[in-house]
Amino acid sequence: IDYLPSPIDIPGIKIAAEEGEDESVERPHVKADLDAPFAGLAFKIINDKYGTLTFVRVYAGTLKSGDSVLNTTRGHK
Repeated sequence: IDYLPSPIDIPGIKIAAEEGEDESVERPHVKADLDAPFAGLAFKIINDKYGTLTFVRVYAGTLKSGDSVLNTTRGHK
């Protein structure tokens, strides 16, 4: 809260191109909405005595402990 604007205060984030799509195509923006499909950014991963911790900025949808998400950069879950 101290370092990033609230998702409802920004116009939305631009969706990255999927593999095989043209980069020049205009993509929709993801608006902050709890009912939308999950969209987020893992910005830090650390290993400590509790295991691997991933810090995520959630832009839309919800994420619960144990959920699997797709890393669109690498194509892995």
